Amino acid sequence: MVYAAEHKFLSHSIPYREEVTFPGFVDCIYLGAPSELILDNGLGDKIAISNSSWSDAVLWNPHLQMEACYKDFVCVENAKIETVQLEPKQSWVAEQKIELV
Repeated sequence: MVYAAEHKFLSHSIPYREEVTFPGFVDCIYLGAPSELILDNGLGDKIAISNSSWSDAVLWNPHLQMEACYKDFVCVENAKIETVQLEPKQSWVAEQKIELV
């Protein structure tokens, strides 16, 4: 999993990290993310986010937009940063499953 720090251009990356922590504001794209991510809220709850056909992940919180609650809010989204090129009558399907584990 590679972190793309400058996600508008995907120009800067850092090596794979087994665990990602964020004590404050976060807005990151991870290229080549695993097909299952585990979100641990630090209160004993873990959420499994699994997917098919998504190759990347986005991790963010609304720090600047919602300063009062950013410490209690995080969004982990599956993503596909690279273009999916489809011919007429072709389709592309991606799925996401979220469950408490």
